[in-house]
Amino acid sequence: MLTIINSFFIDLCILFTLFTISFLPFRNRPRLTPKSAVKSRILLGVQSGFVALILLANALHLEGVLIDLRAIPISLAVLFGGWVSGAVAGIIFLIGRFFMITDGEYVGFYLAVLTMISLVVPTSILRLKLDNTRNTLLIFTTIGVVVFGSALYYALPLELFYPILFVYDGLSN
Repeated sequence: MLTIINSFFIDLCILFTLFTISFLPFRNRPRLTPKSAVKSRILLGVQSGFVALILLANALHLEGVLIDLRAIPISLAVLFGGWVSGAVAGIIFLIGRFFMITDGEYVGFYLAVLTMISLVVPTSILRLKLDNTRNTLLIFTTIGVVVFGSALYYALPLELFYPILFVYDGLSN
């Protein structure tokens, strides 16, 4: 259990540090929204995709599945940049995840593809209908926990599923 908490704590530190540093150049500019220039939204997607890849590089390896907090940067990309940012971030993440396949183990990659689609599509649709508030972020986080939990339930035995989901839910909210 401490290994799981430690892994997610490291992910949170990575998230906080990278997003703080990478958003410093944008602090004196207008807020990025889904209506901003496409170039800016693509740049946000690239940034969020690379943050997700760094989280993937530090992921917890259990039963052939890589467990991390990748849903947070992808959700933030959709929240601020809309579907363009989310799609770019998801594609970058999936390309990186594909190159991490070892020993012909494709189950983790297929789960990554399904979780990215299950995360980006609903949040992108909801982003069109919701304003940019704390409630929107809470809804996106809930979608991330449900998607992540569903993938874990499929991939892990129950004795690993419950502790990981409990820690993931607590740290991602």
